[in-house]
Amino acid sequence: SWDAPSMRALSPFLLLPAVLLAACSTCTARCRPCESAPVAMNTPPPTPPVRKQALYEGSTGRPTTLDAFVESTHGANLVAIGELHGHPVGAETEYEVLRRLWRQDPRLALAMEFFETDTQADLDAYLAGELDKEAFREQTRRQGNYDQTHGPLVEYCRLNRIPVIAANAPRRLVREYRRSDDEYGDFLEGLDEADRALLPGETTTPEDAYWERFAELMGGMKAESFFKAQALWDDAMASNAAAFVDAHPDHRVQHVVGTFHIDDGRGTITKYRLRRPGDEIRTLVMRIDDEPGLPFQVADRGAGDAVLKVRPPERKAPRGPNPHAKKPPSPHGKNPPAAPQP
Repeated sequence: SWDAPSMRALSPFLLLPAVLLAACSTCTARCRPCESAPVAMNTPPPTPPVRKQALYEGSTGRPTTLDAFVESTHGANLVAIGELHGHPVGAETEYEVLRRLWRQDPRLALAMEFFETDTQADLDAYLAGELDKEAFREQTRRQGNYDQTHGPLVEYCRLNRIPVIAANAPRRLVREYRRSDDEYGDFLEGLDEADRALLPGETTTPEDAYWERFAELMGGMKAESFFKAQALWDDAMASNAAAFVDAHPDHRVQHVVGTFHIDDGRGTITKYRLRRPGDEIRTLVMRIDDEPGLPFQVADRGAGDAVLKVRPPERKAPRGPNPHAKKPPSPHGKNPPAAPQP
């Protein structure tokens, strides 16, 4: 028989099987045989994805949408989109704005910096189906990645019978004016009638904040002469857009242009207001930022009615040397430096 003292001595050993059975009864099917729980590791939180674009209200910095921006253009005569040339996000945005504006009200025209006034007839012929695409591209000097950037805009206009305005002054005439010492009026008088019709009736080069920013960007002694060309481009684009609205007051114009021309409401916008001071204008400008979250910065405030922040475009990796080349490639590529002159 078990007496009380011996039972007390054995009690810890008698309880052990019961404790083990109770512990095992709480295990899940995956926890057999019983194992100790894994130790939690101090792993860092996942890195948030890098944003490719972010759209903000220019006056408040609050996030917004493209639909909200287009909704705000009701009643506007001019909707200007400032792009970063060749940036894929800009091309997509311009197309989406055009599509939404046309659906909102088909009384619309598209003005483009990238077509010069001496190509207007060829542009009109292509839109009317009277010129094939190959001839159109050659006669309007379309090169590079046109099919991926501005081509879709023109094709949408062709499909939906939207007029397209070749808004810019011919580069050859702008270059000639930049290199001349003539006042603009005298320069116009020296042109033949056909060329004179391709340029605005007047241009000005005010020494304002636009000039200061341009001079800072250009630097050196070239800034003043090149600003003549910049101002003439602005006057030409403003003049051609304003002339269309004069002739079609029930239409509005979407103007696609390099962002510098309209940033902070300057440049082309200033010149347009001189011609049609009572018009309503809405602007969307693009700005590059390398911050992962593409935050709205103090310097972005007022840049446009909407500010589209984007990351720098991805650059293609350079190609390596051709192993089958007969001689090693030049370290200077296709354009070696000129030999020093005596």
